[in-house]
Amino acid sequence: MVLAVVALHAVVDVGQDRGVWGVPSFVVIPLLLVPVIYGAMSYGLVGALGPALVGAVLLAPTELWLAHSPAQLWAGWGNIAAVVSFALILGDRFELTRSTIVEHTQRRVRVREERRFQLAFDNNLSAMALVNDQGAFERVNRAMCDLVGYDEADLLSMRLSELTHPDEAVLDSLDFSVPTSPGREVTRLICRDGRTISAEVVATRVSDELEVDGASVVSIRDLTEERTLTARLVDLALHDALTGLANRSLLRDRMAQASARVSRDGGRVVLYLIDLDNFKDVNDTLGHAAGDELLIGVANRLRETTREVDTICRLGGDEFIVLVMGATDDDPIVMAERLLGLFVEPFDVTGQSVIQGASIGVVFCAAPSASNCDDLVRDADIALYEAKRRGRGQIVVYSPVMSTTSNERFQLGQELALAAERDQLDMYFQPIVELATGRVAAFEALMRWRHPERGFVPPDLFIPIAEQSELIVQLGAFALERATRAAAQWQRDGRAWQVGVNLSVRQMGDATLLATIDSSLEAAALAATSLVVEITEGIAIADVDAAIATIDQLRQRGIAIVLDDFGTGYSSLAYLARLRPSTIKIDRSFVSAATVNQTDRNVLSAVVTLCRQLRMLVLAEGVETSEELELLVGLGVDLAQGFLFSPAVPASEVPAVVARIEGSLMVNDRV
Repeated sequence: MVLAVVALHAVVDVGQDRGVWGVPSFVVIPLLLVPVIYGAMSYGLVGALGPALVGAVLLAPTELWLAHSPAQLWAGWGNIAAVVSFALILGDRFELTRSTIVEHTQRRVRVREERRFQLAFDNNLSAMALVNDQGAFERVNRAMCDLVGYDEADLLSMRLSELTHPDEAVLDSLDFSVPTSPGREVTRLICRDGRTISAEVVATRVSDELEVDGASVVSIRDLTEERTLTARLVDLALHDALTGLANRSLLRDRMAQASARVSRDGGRVVLYLIDLDNFKDVNDTLGHAAGDELLIGVANRLRETTREVDTICRLGGDEFIVLVMGATDDDPIVMAERLLGLFVEPFDVTGQSVIQGASIGVVFCAAPSASNCDDLVRDADIALYEAKRRGRGQIVVYSPVMSTTSNERFQLGQELALAAERDQLDMYFQPIVELATGRVAAFEALMRWRHPERGFVPPDLFIPIAEQSELIVQLGAFALERATRAAAQWQRDGRAWQVGVNLSVRQMGDATLLATIDSSLEAAALAATSLVVEITEGIAIADVDAAIATIDQLRQRGIAIVLDDFGTGYSSLAYLARLRPSTIKIDRSFVSAATVNQTDRNVLSAVVTLCRQLRMLVLAEGVETSEELELLVGLGVDLAQGFLFSPAVPASEVPAVVARIEGSLMVNDRV
């Protein structure tokens, strides 16, 4: 615009040789004023003077180079001066106006921001306060009053430090000087009613635009419930939910502490693994609630017996661990006996007196740590297994030899699980002789394991291993299938011998037992009366009601029941009356004792008489000598089996064995 005005003025001056009067001033001045006014409105004084001075500088040469009269010179320079003066006046006015508008706008923004801050502050659900540099409250919201229990007027007369717990850092010392880095403190505050709460206090310097000099916004968040929940979760993660005892995770931590203490003070760490004997009976008889009450009672007695530095852990189920630190050589056994003594007195469970026994495995360690915690528990478990193998209520101290045995037992268990698939298992049959006639009346089916490397594995080695797991159920099904198939073949050959199959405690508790027996009989096309089931007193003792229910269903099918190992357990007449077996099998140790001791002979005679009265047959097992046979015949025992007649043989050898026994002069002479 300025360049256009200058160019127009110069062309006219040169062409007409008349100076500035060639273009009237009222034309030049408005033309120059257009950029001046625009600049003033946009940029104020600087914007107005800029175009005016540029125009003056560019117009000056035309006024100096060309010939002008004095009047023309005065008029030209007057025009320039008028434009510059007008630019000064107009720019100043617009500068003042623009400043006023900006200030007004900024004031409105501040008011709006203050209102927003006030609304956010007063209506915030978090406890908030405006605190000056001396820590005194200048403003508080309703949430703040509700949190600490003070009225607004009370808080405005207090300092933040007056709410701080005496044992905590003074909150006035927070650094509020850096607005972008809020001061933060987790502390405890005391409420008006005396409650102590855990709180997170965050203080932020108020922005200068809010015109609140020397103040900070303090936000307080109540952490009490959160910390209580966190502590509860930590407690649950480290303690047993039922008894409140330590769990395995906390036990590892205590192992590390025990290591440090033993290194410092000497001595050893002893781990006691306690397992309740026949705890399942309590759950099955009184219910799981009663079982839980019993576990709590055991935990309480353990707490009363141990020291604070010791650790009691519930490992799971009915197993407990006691970790004793700093034990000397004589202490471990004494402590084990003391722990076992806790079970002498009956427990009060749901108003009933319950006698509960326990077995204990003990392991020593001179340098325990969290890393070998599982190894110690494993060794204690091995010792506990040995304690249970020896009988209930035993204490066994771990030795490395036990690990070797345990590893072998584990390896045998793994191989036994595949033995049937690899055709390594077979059923052998031991004859049962009717003493009155000398004829074979039945056979007992006995499992044999022919290992490709170990040779024949004794049943008393692998059967207990199978009974520790569900494998015994699979082996039981295998025994039933092979035994019924063999008996069916004997019947097809014209010999109606019964076959006896042993049932374990696990099998009697298996819900599929009856279905397995039925399917085996059906597959072999064998009558149920040809099958004999042998059970021990231990099965009845484990759960007598369940055993009787199963036995009744077997008896309804026509299956005979033999009570095995009579004389080695409780030999309770009550069990005889309730189980009502068809035959009582007397253990070998009971028979052999009767040949050398008159008292044992009298007892055996009394058992035979009792069975006669109860209409039960008497079967003596383990007969090995003619002297024993003669005694049994004289006492009127009905049946006998043992090496004197024949060991167990494969099914293919049964006919030859029967021919030999029944044709033996020794047997015929006895009957």
